[in-house]
Amino acid sequence: MENMPATPPEKSGPFSREVIIVIVILVILCCLMIGLAIGGYFVYTNFSENQALNATATTAAQTSIYEGYEIYETFDNNSLEWRAGIEENEFWNGTTSIEQGVYTWNVEEALDTFMAWGTYPTNPDLSDFDMSVLVKRVAGDPENFCYGVVFRESPEGFDYGAYTFTVCDDGYYAVNYYSLATDWIKLKDWDQTDLIVAGEWNRLSVQTQGENITCSINEQVVAQVSDSRQANGYISVYIDLYEKVTGTVWFDDFALQPK
Repeated sequence: MENMPATPPEKSGPFSREVIIVIVILVILCCLMIGLAIGGYFVYTNFSENQALNATATTAAQTSIYEGYEIYETFDNNSLEWRAGIEENEFWNGTTSIEQGVYTWNVEEALDTFMAWGTYPTNPDLSDFDMSVLVKRVAGDPENFCYGVVFRESPEGFDYGAYTFTVCDDGYYAVNYYSLATDWIKLKDWDQTDLIVAGEWNRLSVQTQGENITCSINEQVVAQVSDSRQANGYISVYIDLYEKVTGTVWFDDFALQPK
């Protein structure tokens, strides 16, 4: 026989070679998907565990920061009777309140540029101390809705002498002294730093020892000045508006250690 039909391709059972190839590819893809799922699970589990550990470490670190302070105010309630209530005066309309673990200052309408403060009910003879407070600007112009600390305010009132440590979320800060007799005196003129994290919690600290004053932002010293005009007085948290703007600031974890 010189001629014969071409031999047909071999077959494996009822499926063609193309079908087998497709099945193999699908099996490989399924294995890959299962592997990725298992890997993702372990990654997620490790991430969650690390997050929990980090949260625990952060809480421990936060607690350790305040271990050396005699007074630690978490603003869980207003048992110390900080300034709180509806604010309707010649300067602004809004509210001050302590709720959900923070001390909130909410300016709904600014009738003028102004500063307003809430005083910690401490001994007015307080002279040397370490203090610290967390502050967060929740809303408002970062350049003109500022915040900070008033310290050594005269027992006779702000007009008779007080120091201010002012911080703005545009990165600027300053340290000043004020009284009616002297007007504003710049102890540390406006300066800029990248330590201030806009819209986030920033820790402000003040230390005084005699005429020496040290101010820090997020654990970094930004100003060291000497001044003897006001030796003792009250400590307050405060807001400082340089334009007629609205906004909200939170205060938390107020800590104080008299010396």
